[in-house]
Amino acid sequence: MLAQQMWSKILTVINDETINPDSVSFKGNYHHLIINDRSTMIEASTTNPYDTVKNEFVPVSQTTTKEIAFVEKGVNRAGWLQQYAFYFPESKKVEVLAVLENVRDYFYENPKQTITNDSIDYKFTFKVSRPEKVMTSPPQAGELWFTYIMQFQATSLEKGSFCGEFDIEMKQTADEYQDLLWDSITIQSGIQMNPSNKVTDTNNIENAPIGRSTSGTMEIYYDGTNLLKSIYKVVSGKDPRTTTYDFQTTFDSIVQEYHVRILGGSYVLKQGAVFKLIVNWVEQ
Repeated sequence: MLAQQMWSKILTVINDETINPDSVSFKGNYHHLIINDRSTMIEASTTNPYDTVKNEFVPVSQTTTKEIAFVEKGVNRAGWLQQYAFYFPESKKVEVLAVLENVRDYFYENPKQTITNDSIDYKFTFKVSRPEKVMTSPPQAGELWFTYIMQFQATSLEKGSFCGEFDIEMKQTADEYQDLLWDSITIQSGIQMNPSNKVTDTNNIENAPIGRSTSGTMEIYYDGTNLLKSIYKVVSGKDPRTTTYDFQTTFDSIVQEYHVRILGGSYVLKQGAVFKLIVNWVEQ
């Protein structure tokens, strides 16, 4: 099942040494036991099938898993909500919470993941909440025990591509490229026609193409960089529209560059909203 492969993927990330440098052991779907004042699990020995071994661990439980199917034909898209609970003693709080924060940061920086199920590769995009304390248990084995939860929201896709697979960069022509924080981008191109051409006995061409044009409209988040300060002033009408920019998209290993000039734009201020600029540009 794809849900089980998600579970396996998330546990693998949690136990990765770059995420979990102190090697705190996280294991899934084990019941919590207290043996000799330690959180312990009992499992089969790897060297003797008739023996058992004791290991310290942080038990991880999948408390919720929901799948929401979409209706696009052929792409097999689905939305997912999985919630995980982590149970650990106060003495492990610092190490465990550091790992969980690292997990959240990992999926924030790397939302695009691939998960394989039944030999089919599914594209995933993840959003992960920060760890949240939901319960403090009475003292056991001499210390308090905490339950924290994290929510993992994801969208999976068997075929097709996510718009988030595009890398969008921009710069003032003399500067270095930087990533754009974008919400939506529309790029359109067309052929310019010459309407004065007429069909005659000797000329069989009417409305002959004389050129092409490419333009774009994008909604981008203001991040305070020099690039966005420049765009903001142009869109506000306080800087001349003579500044040129380079705009670049990368998708499916295809890199496309545009040398552009900003025609105009707008922005709307709303209380509590994230500030975005709507920018119209044309390729030169």
